[in-house]
Amino acid sequence: MKATGATLAMLLDRGELHPSGSPGIYVQGARFMRLVAAIDAVIMEAEPPGAFEDFATPPQMPGATATAHKYDMHFPELLAGVAPQTACGCGDKDHADPREALVLVPAVCHLLYPLLGRRAAKGRGVVGLYAMKGSVFRAEPSQQSKRWQSFSVREWVCVGHEERVETFAEAWRSRWTGFCDRFGLDGQIDVASDPFTGPTARIMRSRQRQTGEKLELTCPLDGLDCAISSINRHGPHFSDVWDLRAPDGRRAMSACVAFGLERTALAMIDRHGLDGALTLAERDMEGAAR
Repeated sequence: MKATGATLAMLLDRGELHPSGSPGIYVQGARFMRLVAAIDAVIMEAEPPGAFEDFATPPQMPGATATAHKYDMHFPELLAGVAPQTACGCGDKDHADPREALVLVPAVCHLLYPLLGRRAAKGRGVVGLYAMKGSVFRAEPSQQSKRWQSFSVREWVCVGHEERVETFAEAWRSRWTGFCDRFGLDGQIDVASDPFTGPTARIMRSRQRQTGEKLELTCPLDGLDCAISSINRHGPHFSDVWDLRAPDGRRAMSACVAFGLERTALAMIDRHGLDGALTLAERDMEGAAR
C-alpha cells in the first residue's frame, strides 16, 4: 500500500506542485493546471439538462453568512477568519469592527443562498438551476494527498419543489458512473456524513446516514478512499434562513452536487500517472468541445 501522501510527495518532488510553507496549500505547476482545467471542462460537459445560471464566486464571504447557516456552530474548526484592516489602517485585530468580519468560503454554494434571499426580498423568483465555481478553504492542515486546505470546486445547485430537487440529485448517480467510466476511475457511491462537532454531532451524523442526505463518489488515492464528488440534500435548511419560496408559496428545498477538481486530478494521477491522466482528460475535453 502506498503511503497516504505518496502521490502528493511525487508531484512535489517532480515540481508539478510547489509547497507554500503551509500543509495543504500548494502552488500548481503548468501540467497539473492543465489536468485540472481539462477535468473541469469534461465535468461541465456532463452538466444535467436545463437552463443553468452561472456564477463565479469569490474566496471570502461575510462571517454573518457562516453564522446564519450555522457553519460556525457545526464546523468551527474548519472555518478561517480574515482580519479586516481598520479605518485607521493599523490592521490591529483587537480593534477590528466585528460587523466587517470576513471568513474564507468553506463551500461554494454558501454564497448563493443570500443572493437568492435578496432576490426573494425584491419579489423575484428563486426556483431554478445554478452552476458555480470557486475556491474554498477548510482549516485542516495535513500531509495526506487528499486533504488540501485550499482547493477549487465545481458545483451545481437546484432550488425548487421537493420532487424536482430529488430528481436532480438522483440523476447524478448515473452521471457519476459515466464520469468514472470515461476517466478510468474505480468509483464507489457511499452514504456519508459531514464532520459535525459539538453535543449534537453524533445525532446529526447518524441522521444524515439514515436518510441518505449526503452521498459521496469515492475513488482510491494512496490506498485510501478519497471523495471526489458529493450529493448533498439540504431540505429547507437554507430556505428557512433566507425565506426562499416556490411560486405557489411553498418553502423551497435545495440540493447541490460538488466536484473537488484537485482531488479528482490526484485520483486520476494515482490510477494512470500524470501523463496518462492528461491524455485521458484532454482527449475527453476535445471530444466534449466538438
